[in-house]
Order: sequence, then C-alpha cells, then structure tokens
Amino acid sequence: MNQSDPSQRKTEDNGNSKQEMDSGRQSPLDVAKKWIPWSLGLILSMTVGWVALVAYAEVSSGKHDNLIDTSIAVGSIAGMAAPLIPLFSILIITAADLTGGAIVVTYNYLNNKFVKPLIEKHKAEGRKEGIAQGIELGRQEAMDSIRDWNNRRLYAEENGESFDEPPPGI
Repeated sequence: MNQSDPSQRKTEDNGNSKQEMDSGRQSPLDVAKKWIPWSLGLILSMTVGWVALVAYAEVSSGKHDNLIDTSIAVGSIAGMAAPLIPLFSILIITAADLTGGAIVVTYNYLNNKFVKPLIEKHKAEGRKEGIAQGIELGRQEAMDSIRDWNNRRLYAEENGESFDEPPPGI
C-alpha cells in the first residue's frame, strides 16, 4: 500500500481505508462489533440463569447432605451445558440481527412501493393546483391593472385632461 496516497491510508476508528468508507462499504466485522455487548450480557444472564435453575433443582431434590456435595453436583450438571450457552447466545443474536434487517428491508420496500409514489402524486396535484391558482391570480391582477388604467383614462376624459399613459402590458 502506498503510504503517500491519502485515499489508501487506514483510518484509526475501524481499520477500513478511506476509499472503502467513501464508497459506503462496511466491514462485516463492524456489524459484529455492535453485538459484542449484547452477546456478553446475554451469555452472562443465560449462565447465571442456568446455574440458578440447576442449583434450585439440586437443592429441592434433597439428594445432597451438605453444601459442598450440592455445589459439586451443580457444577458438574451446569458444566455439561456450558458449551451450549454461547451457541444459544449466538443463535439469539443472529435471529435478532436478521429480524432487524428484515424489518428494515420490509420498511424500505413498502416505503418505495406505496408511500413515495403517493407523495409524488400529491406533489404533482399540488403543482397543478398551484399553477392553476397562479394563472388565476395573474389573470386577476392583469384585469385589476387594466380596470385601474381604464378608470384613470375615463376620469381624465371626463375632466378634459390629456391622458397619454399606455395600456398595461404594452
């Protein structure tokens, strides 16, 4: 990579080149980065919930005489499911991400299919009404100026004054 070319330099925020950022492309890792806090929180809550559920089941079963035996039983049973907790977390986060993406795609489709054409239709109707109102207003103003000119002409004629003002629009 040529270090003197500014479009090829890496940016400090996510490692993408300026050219990639300008083109609107995004690294797949950037999408995953936004889910890291959610994943960690979900893994933590699922782990705590699973251990609490196993502990409750072991304590309520009454099979163990002391706290050490119960703790060992809880650890061995909860430990068997430990690899599944991150897997379930990944599945839940993936489902949430796909659902969010599907909602955005559906929104954009419906917006482009129904809302934008309706807005454009109303804009066109508004333009037609505006043009018609503008023509009518212009016609009314022209008639008013002709009427005013004619009243001045008639007044001058009645008083015997000379009237050399040209008609409006000429």
